[in-house]
Parts: sequence; C-alpha cells; structure tokens
Amino acid sequence: PAGVRLLRLWRATIRSLDDVRGAVRDSAETLGRGVRALTIRLCDPMASEKSSGTKRAREEMLSLERDASAAAATALRYLVRHGLNQNCAEATGLCLSTLVEVVGIVRPTILEPILPDLLRSLLLAMSGLEPNALNYLQLRTTDQEGLERARLQMSQSGPLASAVNKLLEMLPKVAVSTQQAVVPELDTALRMSAGFATRAAVADSVASLCSTCPAAFEFPGASSGNPSVRLLRALYYASERERGPAAKDKMVHAVGVLAAVCPASSVRSLALRACDRYARSTGNNEDPTSRKSSAATIRAITLRASQHFSGGKRGDIFGTRILPVAYIGRKDADKKIASIWEEVWEEGKGSAIDVGEGENFGSRLEEMILPYLVTECIGALRDVSWARRVSGANALQDLSDLNVLAPIPRSTAMSQISTLEKKRAQSRAKASSSALYQCLEVLTKPRIWTGKADVMEAATSIASKWVGAEASPDKNEDLLYGWDDDSQSACPWKPILLSPSWNEDLFLSDSWFAASSGTDMAIDDTTNVASPQHEPATIETEVEDGEGINFDKCDVGLADTAPADTAQGDWDNSSSLQAPLTFVGFCKFALGQAVQKSQTVSDAYLPYKVAAFKGLASLLKSTPPQSFARPQIFTFLSSDLLRIAVDKPEYGDPAPPVAVAGSLDCLAACFWEGMGSESGLGSDIPIHGIDLVDRLLSCGIKQPAWTVREASSLCLAELATKLSSANLRHHRVVSDMMTCATNAQKDRKFWRVRLAGLKILESLAERAGKSTEKSDKERQLMLESILPFKEELIGILRKTLTDSEVKVTALATKVLTKVSWWP
Repeated sequence: PAGVRLLRLWRATIRSLDDVRGAVRDSAETLGRGVRALTIRLCDPMASEKSSGTKRAREEMLSLERDASAAAATALRYLVRHGLNQNCAEATGLCLSTLVEVVGIVRPTILEPILPDLLRSLLLAMSGLEPNALNYLQLRTTDQEGLERARLQMSQSGPLASAVNKLLEMLPKVAVSTQQAVVPELDTALRMSAGFATRAAVADSVASLCSTCPAAFEFPGASSGNPSVRLLRALYYASERERGPAAKDKMVHAVGVLAAVCPASSVRSLALRACDRYARSTGNNEDPTSRKSSAATIRAITLRASQHFSGGKRGDIFGTRILPVAYIGRKDADKKIASIWEEVWEEGKGSAIDVGEGENFGSRLEEMILPYLVTECIGALRDVSWARRVSGANALQDLSDLNVLAPIPRSTAMSQISTLEKKRAQSRAKASSSALYQCLEVLTKPRIWTGKADVMEAATSIASKWVGAEASPDKNEDLLYGWDDDSQSACPWKPILLSPSWNEDLFLSDSWFAASSGTDMAIDDTTNVASPQHEPATIETEVEDGEGINFDKCDVGLADTAPADTAQGDWDNSSSLQAPLTFVGFCKFALGQAVQKSQTVSDAYLPYKVAAFKGLASLLKSTPPQSFARPQIFTFLSSDLLRIAVDKPEYGDPAPPVAVAGSLDCLAACFWEGMGSESGLGSDIPIHGIDLVDRLLSCGIKQPAWTVREASSLCLAELATKLSSANLRHHRVVSDMMTCATNAQKDRKFWRVRLAGLKILESLAERAGKSTEKSDKERQLMLESILPFKEELIGILRKTLTDSEVKVTALATKVLTKVSWWP
C-alpha cells in the first residue's frame, strides 16, 4: 500500500507539471520538490537517527533497511520505465534528478535486480535528454569536430554520467549472472541509440567492463547467439557509420578491448570482414570513412587481441591476410589511413608469424610472407578501382626496391646449394613471375588511366632485377631459380627470358606482336576494358547526429561465415604457371607504349609515356655492357628511337621534349662495349659512327628544351665510352663531340646541361688515358686523334672552374687532372 501511494504521488506530480494552467504548474513544482525529497529519504538506508537525534534500535534499523529497499525498488522501476519518457521537460528533469540521487545512496544489493535495465535506460537518456538546439547547431556549424567534443564532454560530466559511473563501479561487486545480464542491455542500448552521446557512453562502458569484469563476457558459442559476439559486431558496425571522429574513436577502441575477451573465431571473422570492407570501399564505392574505420578496427584488434589471429581452420590470418592488406594499405592515398596501416605493419614486425605449411625464408618480414603479399598485390591489380591498382603496383615496387622480388644474394664461395636455398630462390622466382604476368595483363589493356604509370614502373623494376642475373656469364639456375630438373629444357617459373630469338613474343610462344600488329595499335583512352573482380557493394552513408543507426543489416553483413581468405597461389604446380616474359618482347612493348599516340587527350597520358621510357631505359641498363642482348636490342629499337629523337615527322606535331629525352636515354642504354668493331660482339651490325654522332649533335643543338640538350650530351658521352676505337678516332667524330661540349657550356641557366657536356670530355679523356701508358697501343692512337683539340679542351675546362655549381667545377677539375699528363 505504501508503494502504491508513492506511485500515485509521482503520477499526480508529473500530470500537474504538464497541466495547461500556469497556477497548477507552479503548485506542481512545489509538490515535486517535496515528493523528490520524500522519495530520497525513503530510499536512504543510512537514515539511522530519529528526528530527535537518538539512535535507532537494531530491530528498527533492519526494518528500515527493508522498507528502504522496497521503496528504492518501487521508485527506481517507475522512474526508469515511465519517468524518463515524459514529454514534459520539467517532469523529465525532476525524475532524472531524483533517479540520480537515489542511485547514489542505495546499496548495491538493492540495485542488483534492476541494474541491467537501469544502466540501459540511463545510457539511452544521455542522447534522448539532450537539447534539440544542439542537434540544430551540429548540422550548421563549421567546426563540427569541436562542437562534437564539447557535447561529449558535457554528457560525460553531467549527472547521468555520474549515475552510469556509479553503476559501473557496482558491477564488480555483484554476481556474475548480473554482470552477464548487462552485456545484452549494452547491445540493446547501442542499437536503440538516437545520438552519438549514447553510443560513446556505451563504448566507454564496454571498455571499462572489459578491464574490471572480464568474466561478464564469457558466454558459450561463437555465433550471433553469443551476446558478446553480437555486441562486438554492433560496435564495429556502428563505428563504420559514425560521423563524428571522437565517438568513432571510442567505439573502435571498445572493439579492440572487447575482442580480447571474445571467442577467437569471431574475432578472426570480424578482422577478415574489415579487410574485405577496406578493399571494397574504393572505386565506385569510394568511401574514405569506411576505409579508415576498417583500418582503425584492424589496428585496435592487432594491438589488444593479436593472439586471436592464429588457430582455427584458416591458420594464422595475421600473416596470410592482415599483414598483406596492411602492406598495400601503407600506400593508401589518404595519409591518415596509410599511417594506421603502417602501425599495423610495424606491429607485425615484432610478432611471431606462422603462415602454416611451408618454410619461412629470410629474416625480413616481407620475404617470410612473400607468397601472400604478392597474391594480395595481384588481387589489387585485378580490382576495378584505379586507386587499388596503384596501391598494389606501389607495393610491388617496394618489394622490388627491397630486393625481395629479385634473385637471392649469391656467394662466390658457395660450392653446394642447400635445399632451403633452392626453395627460397624458387619462392622468389615464382612470386616475381606471377607479379610480372599480372602487371603485363594490366598494361596490355588499351585504356590509359591515372596511375597506370605506376604499374609500368613496377613491372620494369621487377624485370630489371632478373635480367642482370639472367645475363650473368656464371649463371647458376639452381641458385637463381631453384631449378634442378633436367627432364625439361627450361625452368617453368623463370620470370624473364633473355634470348633474342623470340622477337615476336611478349610471353614465350604467344606471338603477341604478330597478333596485335605490335606497335601499330593505337592507344584508346575511352574504352573501359577492366572487368570487375566482385560486385559493387552498397556502402551505407554516415548518420547525422540525432538519427539512429539502422542495425538491420548488421548481423546479415557480419554473418557467422567469414569471407574466403586470400589463398596463396598454386605455385607448386608447374603446369599452372604462365609462360615466362621475353626480354626483347617486353622492350618492344615498352617502346610501343611510349611512342604511340592517344586518340584523346588525357592527364594520365604523358606520365605513362614518361614511365614507359624510364622503364625501357632501366631494362636496357640492367643488361651487362658485354651482353649479347644489347646488339640485338639495338637492331630492333634504334631506328624507332632515332626517329623520335632526331628525325622530324612528315605529318603531325613533333614529339614532346620528354619523349625525345626519354628516347635518347634508351638509345644510350643500348650501346655496348666495342660498338662498331669489325670483330667481337655485334660485329655483324653496321655502325656508322660519323652519321650517328651528327644526328645526336643536331638533336642537341636544335632542341630548345634543356632536358633534351642534357640527354643528347649524356648520350654522346656514353657513345664516346662504348664506340670502337676505329670509329671514335675519326676527326669529324671528335670534332662533333667537342662542338657539343662547347655548346653545353654556353647554357648558363641549367647547370645539368653544362655537367652533361663535361661528361663528354671526361669520356674522351678516359679513352685517351695518360701519355705514360705506353703498353696500350689503342690508347696511344686515341690520344693522337684527340691531341689536336687539346687547347680547345683545356680552355673549356678552365672556364668551368669558375662555375657556380660545385658539381660542375668538381668534374672539370677531375678531367683537367687527367689532361695535364698529355704531351
């Protein structure tokens, strides 16, 4: 009866506070203060003194505690279920202040039966009781992040936050069953939340409970029926769609902390989903917020629950999936996202990686997980998103620069090759072969898109690493490719073939140039030939504050079945490997891409041409100067390179300076030792030294671009080093080279042009040697042919000693020292 009368008082008070007449509302405010004080006094179990000040008896104290418990249970249930849901702001404020006071004075044993419901109601009230004006300002202010942080600070320092903290402090003292009953209520509060204040408070509560009451999250099973797993997925889903960075950071932190106490299989499934979500949030589904949320989730789990990544049917997904995704994520165009993945990668460097079956090679993390890294990069190159392709290409470029996608280091003292070394060489060769194949598959598509130049750079970088080893005279295929089967004529996973006999093939025996008419095929910038790797995913947009997150798709999108892992390529089966790339074919292809004209104007067209020229030059320079491949390549490419660099087109616009400079660099890389000699390497190829020097000289004089003048001088310097003595001794050849060096010193604006001119003189001085070297007859003849130009040469060098650029003066001093020995 007493409880009924108390509830009647509250109903009458709340109804009067919402009356239409002002006099009634004024009287109701006085009544409300009295009812509030009465409720607090009835619920206080510590009221141990009478009004006269005398102590109560023991029996009376026990009776008072029972009455206080009954009053608290009655008042709290009513205030939670009805008081916080009033339409009248004054009534809601009265109920809220009373509820906070009652929570602060009652004992944990009184609160324990209703603690889960009470905690959920207080958390929901944190957003529900916020003034609507704050939502209005949040949508219209320019400082969104600053206002959000201010709102969070206000909600965390208010009376509701104090009551929530009081309940959280009580939880370690209650039974485990009560603690476990809180977890579903936290999940309900998160899913029913109408604002970020509630979601941030739920995230803070989860993080607090994980440290104080880890047993509360121990439930059987790992499916959606497990409340902890359901809460983990809801937090991840909400963090993806939260707009404010402060609330998002809190939820991501809660995901990492909660993952440490959740079943390992559920954590692995969530991590794989986050990796897949990151990959799908690009291209047509471009969503930097979703990518950042996925990366932050992986980082949080990696820092706090990385022990859950190993085990299960999938093995250690940390090394086989997460670290490969992180390696590519380090190349993300968004620097903040890239820095998050960088932290994940650095965390992996200090972890023990178990990639399942097989052996770990080398000491670098990149080589330990090389098959999975390359598989992930290949998946990125196959994606419809240009940004993903660029990230994959840049990752392959890094692996090449680190000499991971390259032959293993060779030792001259190595007499026997161990089985482990063979497997290591085989792993590198297969990975490089697969990476090259996928890069060429992308490059052979006719469309030019932003970032395709990065794919060209990656392909030429990887190929260049293997060309030098393939052309080495002491090549050992056991150590180079891990190939020791004499039953087949060639290693099936060889990345590139150097033999010039397949000049119509891009890949061995594919007759690619005969089928596509080689370089006659024009580049089409308008046709999209990319095929989607997966169906486009619908990315839900961020929620505005004051709106709830739709969790209907949460448990569907994060089902118990994880996405398929990225599997290692089937590289152990030789029949599944593609044919090796041919060196001559790749050089012809790169030149074809560099010289072809586009049907439309594109911002990506010129960078792609530059990348093609640089890649071709890198490929050519990777061959040794005495290699048989250089004369053959010179035969195939020299006419096209000279046509671009020197000859004027009969129709159309001339080649841009960057193309002319690139063709000259490639031409210089084709020169070989003893070029034009009647015996030795390339003796069957006619070389007209005078004509070649004249054409290069005219190119350097007529072109206004300084890059072309520099490239022309460097090409002549290389020619002076490699040209046979019989050709170089011609008076006209030396005269033209001196003319080019003189013209280069007249360029007072660009010091690199002057430096390139001095390199011509350095090459001539090197070929002539010193007058004291009597044993070399060829040097003596070369010196005699240059001596008529000695005064002119010394004059040029002395003038450059006063140059403003230190590199120019240093080279002039070096050459002058050599010339000073001449007679």
